[in-house]
Amino acid sequence: MSLYDSVRASVDKSGEFEQVSVNQRALIDKILARYASAGAVYRELLQNSNDANATEAEVHFTTSPEKNIVTQVEYKNNGLPFRPQDWARLKKIAEGNPDESKIGAFGVGAYTMFSICEEPMVLSGNQALAFVWKGDALWTKTVDTDKQKENKWTTFVLPSRDPYPLPSLVEFGEFLCASLTFTKNLSELRVFVNGKKRLTIVKTQIQEPTPVQIQKSSSWWKTDGALTESPQGLFSLQNENSLLESFYHIQVTLDGETAAVTARYLSATAKTKVPSSMVKRMERVMKKKPPAKVEVQIFLSGQEQFDGTSRKGEAYKILQSFSPRVGEGRIFIGFRTSQTTGLAAHLAAPFVPTVEREAMDLQDQTLRVFNLELLEFSGILMRLTLEHGMGALGAQYEKGIDERAKLDEELMKQDEEVSTTEEEETNGKASTDEVEDDDASKASSSSSMWGFAKYMAKGVKKTIVKVKSKVEEIVDDGGELMNPRDPRPLCHEETQAIILMQSFCPRQSTPDPLVGTALAQGFSRCFADRAPPVLSRSGVVPGDQARLPNKGMEAFCTQGVIRSIVYQNAEEYHNVIAQCRVLDINDLAAALSETVLEEKQLIRLMNWWVRYTKINTYISSYQGVDIKERIRFILEKSEGNEPMNVLELKNYIFYLDKEKIRTGSGYSIEDLPIPDSILPKTIRDSVTLRTLNDHSLRVWFSPLPVEIWIDFIAGHPGINSGQPEDEQLCLRVLSTLSQEYTRRSLSEQRSFGSYCQSVLREKRCIPFDSSIPTSFSADFPSNLYLYSAELKAFDGVGNFHKVSQHLKQMGITDDFLVSLGVRKSVAIDFLFAHLDTLQWSSDPKPLIEYLRSASLTKQDFTKLRSTQYLPAENDESRMFGPSELYLPNRELRIFPFVKLLQWPSEDDITERSLNGRFLTSLGVNVLPPLLEVLLFMAKESTDEVIRLKCLDFVAKRLGSGGDYTGDWNRLSRSDKQKLKFLPGVAISPITGKERRTLFSTLTCCYLGKCAVMGIPVLDPNLGEKAKLYGTLFQCVAEPAPGALLQKLKMLVSEAKKLLVQSDGKEFQEVSEQVIVSFSKVFDYLSGRTSDLSASMLGGLANEDFIPCIVDARVQWFKPNEVFFKGEDGEESVTSSLFQVVDFSPFLAAAGVKQEAATKDIFRLMIESPETVFAAAKSEAKYKQFLRRVAAHKPFKRVTPEIRDSPFLLAYSMSKEESKEKTTFELAKAQDVYIIDNSFFARMFPVKRAPHESDLEDFYSLIGSRYISKEVKKKYHVVGEAQFNSPLTQELVARIQERGPLLVSPSVTSRPLVPNAASIIDEKKLDIVEVPQLKAVFSLKKSTRSQKITCCSTQTKFGKNCLYVTKDFDWFDVGYAIGELILERCQLEDAFFISSLLEAPLEQLRARGFPVDRIIHPEPPPEPEPKPEQAVPQATASNAATGTTRNQTRAPDGGGVSTDGVSPSPPNISRGEEKVESSEAKKEVQGSLEDYVAVLKNIFPGVDEEYIRKRLGDEPTMEDVRDLAEEMTNSGYPKEMKQEMPKPPKEEPRKSKIFGSKKLGRAVNGLMGSGLAGMNTSSSNLGKQQQGVTAAPPPAFGRDSNSVKSPEMDALAHHSMEKQLEQRIKQSTNIDGGGFSSEDRVQDIPQGMDHDECCELVPGHDLKPFANLVTGKSDTHNGIKIFFARKDKDSESFVRSHMDAVESFAVVLERLSDIYGIKLNSVAIYHDSVGNSIAFNANRALYFNLHFFCALHYGENGSPNSECYSYWFVTFAHELAHHFVSAHNRAHAFYTESYCTMYFPKLLTMLSRA
Repeated sequence: MSLYDSVRASVDKSGEFEQVSVNQRALIDKILARYASAGAVYRELLQNSNDANATEAEVHFTTSPEKNIVTQVEYKNNGLPFRPQDWARLKKIAEGNPDESKIGAFGVGAYTMFSICEEPMVLSGNQALAFVWKGDALWTKTVDTDKQKENKWTTFVLPSRDPYPLPSLVEFGEFLCASLTFTKNLSELRVFVNGKKRLTIVKTQIQEPTPVQIQKSSSWWKTDGALTESPQGLFSLQNENSLLESFYHIQVTLDGETAAVTARYLSATAKTKVPSSMVKRMERVMKKKPPAKVEVQIFLSGQEQFDGTSRKGEAYKILQSFSPRVGEGRIFIGFRTSQTTGLAAHLAAPFVPTVEREAMDLQDQTLRVFNLELLEFSGILMRLTLEHGMGALGAQYEKGIDERAKLDEELMKQDEEVSTTEEEETNGKASTDEVEDDDASKASSSSSMWGFAKYMAKGVKKTIVKVKSKVEEIVDDGGELMNPRDPRPLCHEETQAIILMQSFCPRQSTPDPLVGTALAQGFSRCFADRAPPVLSRSGVVPGDQARLPNKGMEAFCTQGVIRSIVYQNAEEYHNVIAQCRVLDINDLAAALSETVLEEKQLIRLMNWWVRYTKINTYISSYQGVDIKERIRFILEKSEGNEPMNVLELKNYIFYLDKEKIRTGSGYSIEDLPIPDSILPKTIRDSVTLRTLNDHSLRVWFSPLPVEIWIDFIAGHPGINSGQPEDEQLCLRVLSTLSQEYTRRSLSEQRSFGSYCQSVLREKRCIPFDSSIPTSFSADFPSNLYLYSAELKAFDGVGNFHKVSQHLKQMGITDDFLVSLGVRKSVAIDFLFAHLDTLQWSSDPKPLIEYLRSASLTKQDFTKLRSTQYLPAENDESRMFGPSELYLPNRELRIFPFVKLLQWPSEDDITERSLNGRFLTSLGVNVLPPLLEVLLFMAKESTDEVIRLKCLDFVAKRLGSGGDYTGDWNRLSRSDKQKLKFLPGVAISPITGKERRTLFSTLTCCYLGKCAVMGIPVLDPNLGEKAKLYGTLFQCVAEPAPGALLQKLKMLVSEAKKLLVQSDGKEFQEVSEQVIVSFSKVFDYLSGRTSDLSASMLGGLANEDFIPCIVDARVQWFKPNEVFFKGEDGEESVTSSLFQVVDFSPFLAAAGVKQEAATKDIFRLMIESPETVFAAAKSEAKYKQFLRRVAAHKPFKRVTPEIRDSPFLLAYSMSKEESKEKTTFELAKAQDVYIIDNSFFARMFPVKRAPHESDLEDFYSLIGSRYISKEVKKKYHVVGEAQFNSPLTQELVARIQERGPLLVSPSVTSRPLVPNAASIIDEKKLDIVEVPQLKAVFSLKKSTRSQKITCCSTQTKFGKNCLYVTKDFDWFDVGYAIGELILERCQLEDAFFISSLLEAPLEQLRARGFPVDRIIHPEPPPEPEPKPEQAVPQATASNAATGTTRNQTRAPDGGGVSTDGVSPSPPNISRGEEKVESSEAKKEVQGSLEDYVAVLKNIFPGVDEEYIRKRLGDEPTMEDVRDLAEEMTNSGYPKEMKQEMPKPPKEEPRKSKIFGSKKLGRAVNGLMGSGLAGMNTSSSNLGKQQQGVTAAPPPAFGRDSNSVKSPEMDALAHHSMEKQLEQRIKQSTNIDGGGFSSEDRVQDIPQGMDHDECCELVPGHDLKPFANLVTGKSDTHNGIKIFFARKDKDSESFVRSHMDAVESFAVVLERLSDIYGIKLNSVAIYHDSVGNSIAFNANRALYFNLHFFCALHYGENGSPNSECYSYWFVTFAHELAHHFVSAHNRAHAFYTESYCTMYFPKLLTMLSRA
């Protein structure tokens, strides 16, 4: 038998029964808390009235005469009087109505009366019942009334408990109106105020219920019928006539104002089939079985909403709440709940509700299935309702199709007439008059943007738009095209269809979207394979077969298309429910294939297509062509003629644009013959050219090109006949073509003229004048001459016909005629045939002038260029062609290969003269070819003077726009390389030899300074012309960067060869010359450093190109092998260790460094440590080298070479004459020990590593070992062991109590061993008391022994044993436990653990340890019951020992004692701590005053009223936590500044954090050195600190009279940590430009503890420091460096102590990591004049290098634990200035808080050292 079974059997056998009592007041309050909705009491009363078959109900408000305050409410109904069982249930809570047909299930609804009334009274029949409170118990009293005066009305009298204002009758009426929606019996409600009837609501049935037809499957194997059963079969329609439809009339009268509406109801009776398992579970929850039948009711608007009622009064507002809006239909469970259906339809069904009846129960699994099944069944009924309603409307709609078509036609004509009239009256402006029929028509006249915004804000229209009667009402920019006119108002069927569809426009149901989802699933399942119906122009069709209007496309497609006005009134129904598809191009193409368009329709279609394609840019050209090919049309018939045949639009390709083909005056292009593929003129004029020119119609038509028309007209018979009767046609055609020719550009004229010539040259199309009779009046163009041609000189040679003068009269130009082939002059052959006769062979001037004035053809120019007919100077051997000669020019006579044209005078012919331009057009040369000139200059035989003249000649013609510029640029690089014509010189930089010769432009430079590298330059004798020639001939000023480095390597090779070939005295001279020449080379290259890329310079890294004199010989070095000399030539470590050279920017860029890098020194230290030590000259300097290596390790891994090199400093301790002497040596890592235990170090003489954390880490990395790990320990017990002694029992209890603190990550950050918590568990740790303990320590062969008081060993069974002596030392206990739970226990760890064990819990809690959150002490034994008594006040006792005793009230009325006793070893006195059971903690809540006090302590200066307002009257701990979190993250309002009372004087106490003596010494040392006073300052704090009196910080000490729960302590601790972290994150970036502030006196409020020296805040004037080598102003890790501007030695000090700066940067980086502050908020500065150790400026921290060097660097050693402790507290001190600027108690508190919070992280960092 289990423990539980045995205890249960014992209880059943001998236990006593005791009834559980209930606090009835609290229970009712909790029940009322569940009824969150307003008017819950009236809802329950109305529900009860309806259940009692009441038809009328009244609400009587009685108000006070002074104010409109309700003092009493009476509710009456004429239902059945109360029966005995009703009175009985009224007296019981949670006794629901057992009638399964009723709504009530929990029996708590009637108790909503207590929400407004303290003691209600009920009168019914001849009885009355009154509720009476006695304390927290509710009683009832029942009396019999006078039977003779029995009242048929049941009355509830509800006197107001807290009088409240009379509710608004409009809002109350809305509630009552909505409550009548589904009442079966209740049909009339009346509201009285002080006896006067104010409000009446009446619901009347106006149509008897009629069955709704349900579609059945057409065959037994088909599924096209309606599904009438829920998914799991729980609900199904009882029979085919179970779904009924009826109509009701609802009327509201308020203060004489009346409004009414007609509504549609649908009700269905369903039979239920609930499994027996569900019935049992439901009966257990509901206290009754589910009903055998259920009635589901659906409410929809039956007619247009609010038809015929006033829309401005308050009665109308009440009536609005009756009809559901889109998506706002409600679920009714008897009465309206807060759950919406997501549709414009109310739903009433017997859903199982939650207790408060605001929603259906979807949490209980069984009730969830029941309710969801009922919801899906309701969705099926909604679909059946929709199908029935739309089907009936469709049948009626089809009967009136013909009448509507006629009405459409008539209204369209009227609308067009009205639009035309208005357009004429307003000069084309659209009318803006609005239709003022009613609100519906007004809604339809809104603008596009307003309509869209209104829809997005309020959803589907609440009223139905009747008709759109104006084009301006259309919302799109396309106007009537994109929104065709539809003036016909909505017919009755369309209106009813809209109302029905609006009811099913979906929204997400709230608050539970699952309700809407279930309804939608049932709605879809009813007809799974068919879309819901819609009403189109052709009747009711399924949604997937209908099409929505699409930007005017509906004007051409009518079959199955929905009217725009119908769609706009129920958009969401068509889009979401019916899922109708919009019309698309495919629908349009199909419609056009079946339709023949009239002319007006075609014009509309073309205009619409242009607009449509602009909106829908995705329409492809293929689709456009397809649409055009499907279009067939007819033109309007002329008067008295038959209609034209059906035409196809695909046969029309062009349209006529008069602007494209211009004609002369008096006629147009339409008067000339045109092709048949031209669009008819009537269509073109109606569509307009602007539309036809649109890019969307380019695939349909294009303007008739003139070339097409020319081809067409050229084939016309009248153009080629040459007869007089066709002369007028030819003149018009030529005039039209001449107009086209003239308006074109020159280049286009040539191509157009050539085209016309090719078409017309074989046509007799040009009329001519002739005095001789001919058989033709027109001829070919090539046979005619211009009318202006001069032909008299050739009279007698032949007959020449000129063109007719009529051509000039028609505006036909000579240029156009010439382009056709008409001649201007006689042939050039005639002239050449008579040259000798004219005597032009010796003097060509007359011939040239004649030819220049004549009209020559292209053929003439070709012959003139190729014929030899011009003479040359000094050469009568023959005649020359134009291309063989040059225009006369004096400058050309220096070239012997140039022939000049013979001309009478050299002055009257130039390149720009008329004759000169004509000759050059024939081919006469102006300048000789550049290449010939350059070849002439490159000849060595050319005279030097002639060469210089040639240079000047060519130079004048180079440059921008020069005659030779293009020729020069076209010369290839190989040609330029071969042409050596520039005089230059090359000088060897080593030997000084000079070489003069001719160079090409690619092999010399024009700046002489690069000659130092032996590079050829232009002859210096050229003077200033050298730069001019170099620039014009595109010589480089200096060699390219790559060529420079290549030349440098060549010089190095040349120098090495020369040195090898030299000896003796010559060798010495050559060596000196090499050093001097390379010094010049490096100086030159320094000027070119910016041109050298990093990759180029990187290529020199492995080149030995730097010469240095070593032992009287030149040696070559790589850049990383030499360094620059120090300033002023002073000797440095670098110069003593490495080769140095003079500073050169080029060498610096190549890799030569100012000083030896850590990597260089380290490499030398490994290779030759003695050499480095000798160069360092002292142990301190060598240690600096080690620090640099440790801070910036120049290796990726430790190699055997590093591990075996004796380069580490090792120290040995010895005693001479009772004094310790320290010696040092260089040793290997394996021979050196790291001293992490000074006790072992004194015990064994070993070689020690320097006691610096950075160096210890480095030594450990290299291979040195920690002495604590190398010393072997053995323990011996002397005497007899005692188990379970009082001492061990107390120690076990103490360890078990403090164990969670010891292993908590939030307390200690030391690495713990795995399962550390289980190691010190009581079951796995034995503690034994022994008389004495002896420890034996051994290292290698040395052994030492010592007495101890505690040790730990491991037993055989895996347990640990702790041995202690009677007079044990807590430190030994801490060390022993630390060895068990820590991976490596140091002395600091032992002390920390001993402090946690030794100190009382209250003291640990005061220091900030989360004692109550981590330690969970067991509760004390339950005290025996005592009578209630007053709890005594806490008293203080034993003040000498610091013991306090506080008492607080326990839940049972008793008291729990809290003792805190400071233990004094070796006797352990374990104090009683305040404990509470877990159950009690849940119930205990602090008072509002406690919470306010806690938050005021956490957030100094907070406005107390703000806290009280946010917490409220009865806050919980969770509320306090949330507010504290918000105030920490977002801030809080402060109290007004006021003078603070002076606090009592406190005794000074030393700073001690976590009991750490070491850190305490550091803090005290800082305080003693003036850290809290003159050595720290807060400068330029943010506005929130300046001039503000700081409120007391969270806790300067614990209030002995204030008892706070552990939860509140944990809250305070957590909030303070968040606040401290938040202030650190608010630190700002250091300003890199420097910092300046003036001295100021800090105004410290009275009553705050402060020192006088703190009142003066010193100013600072800091300037950024710049490193001369790197140019940077920060350290290696990015910390900014500054120096004091007023201290003249400050900058030089920083420059000479960069090692100290970098070491300080490492310290600050590690401390910044501890506090979580970014390095860009920390800076280092040096100021030896000021006395500030650090300061806080605008929440950025500045630390003084002067104090670091004085206290922790140099002779005092590198950073160690003391250093880190010192600056750790300094950090905390400055961070505290983020809160307060003054040095007062608040500042001291925040400083200590920072130290306390981050001290574990400091220990972790130090432990790694």
